[in-house]
Amino acid sequence: MRTFQLDECTNSKKLRRQCKEQGLVNVRSFPEELRNKGVKDPAVLNWLGGLSTPLVTTDTGLKTEHTSDFPDSYPGIVVLCRADRPTLTLRDKQALLGKFKNNLAGWDQIDISDVIVEIWHGHEYDVSVTCVESGRIVTEMRMGYEDADWPDCFVRAVSSRRFRKNLPDARI
Repeated sequence: MRTFQLDECTNSKKLRRQCKEQGLVNVRSFPEELRNKGVKDPAVLNWLGGLSTPLVTTDTGLKTEHTSDFPDSYPGIVVLCRADRPTLTLRDKQALLGKFKNNLAGWDQIDISDVIVEIWHGHEYDVSVTCVESGRIVTEMRMGYEDADWPDCFVRAVSSRRFRKNLPDARI
């Protein structure tokens, strides 16, 4: 069973309990020793590089404001986003995750290593997959749930780091 790591903004006992009850993934709470310490994004990204579990966050600025801080390898990041407001409630987070999971069979088995998966509400697209390498965005793919082939596009996009060698500087 895959495990996901919550960051300080997504840390929620209720969210962890719901995931446990669903029985598809384990969810770790944000470490007590890092809570309320004002840990900055570069330090979180450095910490993430040493983890084996993808991080779940609401920090939409990670990929643009801290591109140069990404480790060479990391277990993946899931960013929950709303276009109409920066702060998400627990209900918002649950709705975004629920819609994504309902639209992608086998979501819990897909390897998202070394990519950023943004799940959006109220945006021109529903999901964005971005790969950051050597301090820059090298691939990005956006898709919507209304597109019949979006699950295949998603799998291809999260796999892009592994086949990208043939597509230098490509934007999928």
